[in-house]
Formats: sequence, structure tokens, C-alpha cells
Amino acid sequence: MFAGNADHIEMVLALGNKYRYDQLHAKTVERLCVAIFDRLGSLHGMGDRELNLLRHAALLHDLGACISIRKHHIHSAYLVMHDETLDSYPGKDREVVALLVRSHRKKVKLDPEEMSRYGREVLPGLIAILRIADILDYFHRGSTVIKDIRVDGNTCTFVVWGIDLEAIREKINKKASYFQEVFKLKVVITNESPEIGGEEAASQLTEEDTAAPDGGEAAEETAGEAAGDLGDGAEQAAAALDPPSVDNCDAKG
Repeated sequence: MFAGNADHIEMVLALGNKYRYDQLHAKTVERLCVAIFDRLGSLHGMGDRELNLLRHAALLHDLGACISIRKHHIHSAYLVMHDETLDSYPGKDREVVALLVRSHRKKVKLDPEEMSRYGREVLPGLIAILRIADILDYFHRGSTVIKDIRVDGNTCTFVVWGIDLEAIREKINKKASYFQEVFKLKVVITNESPEIGGEEAASQLTEEDTAAPDGGEAAEETAGEAAGDLGDGAEQAAAALDPPSVDNCDAKG
């Protein structure tokens, strides 16, 4: 359906570097997206093309934080659609990546035209995966590891290590609600495995499990999700910015 392919990763990374994106967090969310996508293949039925679009959205989802933390999903989508770095990225695929980026936080708003144009099954599924992956690296430390994903009856259980789930339980529930809506499954995210309890499991984390990818330093906890919800009026006002100010982005190049 879509032409997104791995060859476009260079321009995606170039755009991220241009706006000094949080590389550790972006690559962690990408890694978690791939893990979820691969393990739930029989559930969503999508293939490599959709996976590549998801990977690119994961890498760029926080790009607009240099403009505004509180509206960064909107500004990220704007940069994806309008920055010349992606001018060679296929047009329809670019629109899909922008929609995924825009929908990674706050209420998901897909109009009927978008659903019809880009796929009623594709968009919601990719958005649901991206939202779960993003919240699992809430503290931007790059340490979260998905140890298992199980679908049993009407429940999908994620066993994850390397993050204090209880500290962000309310936020996890909010992000997981869209996954539940799309896949019609109750979501359980836990540190516990069937073999060993939570505390014992945490104590058995290996150095490889907790190491940050690429040797990067763990990022400080950011204000991204903690900044508070915006009202619809504020979001509409932010969406109407044409173009958004990028003076604070300190873009390279």
C-alpha cells in the first residue's frame, strides 16, 4: 500500500539531527515499536512497508519539542510535512508519517477522509503501537526492554523491564486506552513474568537489559507528557500556526 522503505532512513535521521532531536529517546521508541510490531504481527496483519513508516514516525515524533514542549506533536507533524529535508520522501508516505507523529499524544483525531485515504486498518494500528512505545520510555532513559508480549483471550499483556511502571501508571492507562479501542483487547503492562515475580524479575535484569542503546547517557526526565493537557481551543490555535516559529530550534545546516 505504501512505498516507505529503509532507504529513506538517511533523510529521516538528517531531519532529526537538523533540529537536534533527542536521539536516545527517538531510537528507543523506534526499537520498542519494532518489538511490538513484530510480536503482534498476527494481530495487525501489516508488513515491512508499514513497519518502516512506523519506524520513521518513532524517530521524528518529538521533533517539534524545540518549538514547544506542550504542542510538540503538532509542530513535529508540521516539520515532517514542510521541511525541505524530506522533499524526496514519497508524498503519500510523508503524510502518513506526519499523521502518526501528530497522533502520538493527546486525543487521536482522524477524520473520515484521512481514514479512507490512508487505510482504515493501517493508521489506527500504527498509532496505537507508537503510543504504547512512547510511554514505555517516558523518562527518556532508553532502558526499557520488552521481555514478552502475550495475547490470551481478550487480554494483551506486555512484560517490560527497566522502567518504574507504578510511577507512571495513570499515564500508561491513558496511552493504552487507544490500543484497547483499536485492537479490542484489554491491555496489561507489568514488570512481572509468569516464571518470576516482579521484584525478583527486576533483580535479575542483566547489564545488557538495562544498558542504553548506542552507549548514550540516559536523558533527564522531560516535561513532554508532564506539561499538562491543552484544551481543544489551544490545540486548534497551535495547529493554525503557518508556519510555526523555529527560532528556538537552533537547526543545523
